[in-house]
Amino acid sequence: MELEIKRTGRGFARADFMDRYGSECSIQDSSLANEAAVWLGVQKDFEGNASTRMHLTQDMVAALLPALRRFVQNGSVALAETLAPTSPTSSKQLHARAIQIGDQVVPEYRNGKRSFSCGSHTAKRWQAAYDAALAVLQQLQARPVI
Repeated sequence: MELEIKRTGRGFARADFMDRYGSECSIQDSSLANEAAVWLGVQKDFEGNASTRMHLTQDMVAALLPALRRFVQNGSVALAETLAPTSPTSSKQLHARAIQIGDQVVPEYRNGKRSFSCGSHTAKRWQAAYDAALAVLQQLQARPVI
């Protein structure tokens, strides 16, 4: 995905894009007078509901960049030393199992009907179940075999 940078009516740089679920998103320079900042996030979710964007300073973006770079390189925001040594296949298996657990805990979220927005309470419950399952699975995998 390549972003096309345009100017807003007030002259601020802005790029619009769609996320994985088809929600309208954007990144835009902020009009803050006392420090540089950007707006980043969902404009409207895939159901057309208005959403919110994050207002991030340069320091905040600088703090996020290493995690985003790791995600681009490895498919995870985790530091390499926090990940158990795994082969690509076993890492995919861990993620697949965590998805299965998330689907068992919150079956209504990914049942093919997609009636919930990505920011909904149901989506957050599913994400929490997935994150917890993945963390536990990674810890179990990292344990030494006795």
